Amino acid sequence: MIRKQYQLFCYSGTILRRLRYGLLAMLIALTQILNGAVSIQAATPADLVQQGKIAYEQGIFPTALTIWQQAETAYSQTNDTEGVAGSRLNQVQALVAMGMHRRACKTLTSTVQINENVCDDTLPEKFGIRQSKLPLSLQTLTLSTLGDVLRLLGNLDAAQLTLAQAEEISQPLTASIRAQVLVNIANTLRDLGNRDRDRTDRLQPPAKAAIVCSAQSSSDLKAAAYYQQAIACYHQAGNLNAHLNNLSLLVETSQWLRQHHNESDRMWQQQFNQSELVEQINQQLPNQPFSYEGLNQRIHFAQTLSKMNSPQWQSAQALLSTVITQARSHKQTAVLANALGTLGWLYEQNQQWTEAMQWTQQALALATIAPTTSNDTLYQWEWQLARILQHQSQPDLGRSKAAYERALADLERTRGNIRVINPDAQFSLRDSVEPLYRELVDLSFRLPEPDLPQIITQIDALKLAELENFLECQLGEYRSVDRFAEDSGAAVFYPVILDDRLEVIIKLAQNKFQRFVVPVSRSQIETVVASFNQNLTQPQYGWDDAPAAQLYDWLIRPAQKYLTPRTKKLVFVMDGVLQNIPVAALFDRQNREFLIDRYPVSVTPGLKILGAKQSLGNKSQILIGGLTSTTSIASDRKRGVTYEPLSFAANEVRVIKSLFPLSAELVGKNFTEDNIRRVLASGTYSMIHLATHGQFSSDPRQTFVLTDAGQSIDLNSLRSILKQGRSQAIDLIVLSACETATGDRRAALGLAGVAIRSGAASTLASLWSVDDAATAALMQKFYGALTQQEGIGKAEALQSAQKEIRHQYEHPYYWASFVLVGNWL
Repeated sequence: MIRKQYQLFCYSGTILRRLRYGLLAMLIALTQILNGAVSIQAATPADLVQQGKIAYEQGIFPTALTIWQQAETAYSQTNDTEGVAGSRLNQVQALVAMGMHRRACKTLTSTVQINENVCDDTLPEKFGIRQSKLPLSLQTLTLSTLGDVLRLLGNLDAAQLTLAQAEEISQPLTASIRAQVLVNIANTLRDLGNRDRDRTDRLQPPAKAAIVCSAQSSSDLKAAAYYQQAIACYHQAGNLNAHLNNLSLLVETSQWLRQHHNESDRMWQQQFNQSELVEQINQQLPNQPFSYEGLNQRIHFAQTLSKMNSPQWQSAQALLSTVITQARSHKQTAVLANALGTLGWLYEQNQQWTEAMQWTQQALALATIAPTTSNDTLYQWEWQLARILQHQSQPDLGRSKAAYERALADLERTRGNIRVINPDAQFSLRDSVEPLYRELVDLSFRLPEPDLPQIITQIDALKLAELENFLECQLGEYRSVDRFAEDSGAAVFYPVILDDRLEVIIKLAQNKFQRFVVPVSRSQIETVVASFNQNLTQPQYGWDDAPAAQLYDWLIRPAQKYLTPRTKKLVFVMDGVLQNIPVAALFDRQNREFLIDRYPVSVTPGLKILGAKQSLGNKSQILIGGLTSTTSIASDRKRGVTYEPLSFAANEVRVIKSLFPLSAELVGKNFTEDNIRRVLASGTYSMIHLATHGQFSSDPRQTFVLTDAGQSIDLNSLRSILKQGRSQAIDLIVLSACETATGDRRAALGLAGVAIRSGAASTLASLWSVDDAATAALMQKFYGALTQQEGIGKAEALQSAQKEIRHQYEHPYYWASFVLVGNWL
């Protein structure tokens, strides 16, 4: 809810100074600016800097931005490079406050001469920071601020590199500047910890040995180690923002551990003293002025106090009351709306529904007129109102649903910044966005007459948000769900995991919908899925069909009465932990058969994202590439990982080549990124087959395929390669030796991301590392069916191959790993 504020530095000529204006002077000057009594054009650069500061402190960010842009122009006319750099630094404060993080990033890259592509979703290979003639203090502040903006954009690797440089050159500077750098380093380490925690659903106990603060931490640390490094940096910084962020990290970590019933909570409590931090903040906070930053610091503290193991409700309420009084007095509408909404949230936590409703409605009324172009908090208060409406003495589900829908509409308008809607906490989509969608879906199911098509639309919106969060960009045009009518033989399953039940919608031919409910908890589903996956990947212990049968009974058996002879294939839009399972291996104990024995199956992240469409045909050209050495150990130099040789890859390539005589072949030393680019640019290839090691991860930078000489192509580079000058879309990408990242609960996003990023209609890939010989055999059968059976689709070809391979390799480990994502035709 609270925006993290930079320590604002303004520049007058070549002198760095903190502007300290009396409240009266600020209000008078601002009034003159807004009323036109003072001509901005006639003001000196120093005047413009001061006027921008006044507008910023009043929360009028667009005005502050405009004035600081005028200051930059004025400084550039006198060739004052320091004034220009300082004005840009000021502009970034306003841009961040308005949620315009990518623009803020690009404003700073020109100052330090860094490739502006770093502001998008890539880390340039030649990422370097040139020497600057600016004063060391200004260089440090610019790099530190850029690092923090990169963090807010989710580019944590680039943020670390930039902040490490800022840390290095800040050593001879004042304690206050160094503290800013340390706080930004700590925030980045904290986000790295959150990333690991959310991928693995694990958080280890804290290490007993002391851990030092460093921006150049290893990229493979676990969440607990990142958090401890962040705590060390906060402690070293020692300023108020450091104490506030340190306390919130400790409280949120403890809260997460309690929610996951983790005994490590007690160890974290014992090792890190929250009460000492509270005392330090209570000593420092009263000295802060009632400026925009000072008021937000008080709101931040109030929020944290209310989340502690023993919530300090009265202290939090007193802080918010002070903020409300001061914000009203200073006419700071955005801060006032934030404080009112937080107070409403406070009453909601105490189940005082009448008071919660009162303050939340006041926050909503003000948030709609806040003097900023970014109303990112608006959706949060609509969401809060929706929750409160369900807990009144007479619940109003209709009004609650309408509030949820308004919240989602507000969120849609800011989805381009979905990762940074609340930069103070840098929340994960899982914790702060996904629940909004799920609560709406839950409520929609509980209505007397659920609108099933509308619920599917809501689910698709969640899937789209997940992918955009993963890809760190907005997706373009989406296929309409109506296009699904092209394949009347497919039944599409939408399982939705809720806390107390599993809801399943089935979309059948002619836009008919059915629904069934399974009374099973989220934790039960997660336990069975874990057991299922363990059985699948450990063939040496035999096959226990119990977990596979249980999942079949939950997902398929209740649907059998809705499936008719016209149902030719099953498509799944999976949810939560179900995204990482191979549905082909679900087992029907009554008939002693796997699901693949009866139906071709495929998965898709959502019909609006990758729905059915006509295949391009089977006789088009195919590009075949791979690591074909039978003796050399493959290594990924970038990530320091080694892989066993793919002994059967050479045979796999030969077989596919024989089926597609016009194919291009890049194997061994010829299998390089440059050669792939060259071949794709010179021909029209509808299919690409890569027999190589690789990984699918919830981090796009850790989703990659390995090429020759220890090089790798990550997801963003793959997009660049496949999109270059192509007029025809790729129909199919096959990755025959890749796997999902171990322990990554959202790794299936990487698999879907390959299909989305590449522009391919579908992707065929493996969920785990599969036996080399079995893979080669399965690929031969798949392509054989695809080329030799008239009118067969990809899902049917995969089914045919898997059924044949089962005669040779009975255990599902050998044949069930491969899943078809996207277009199944």
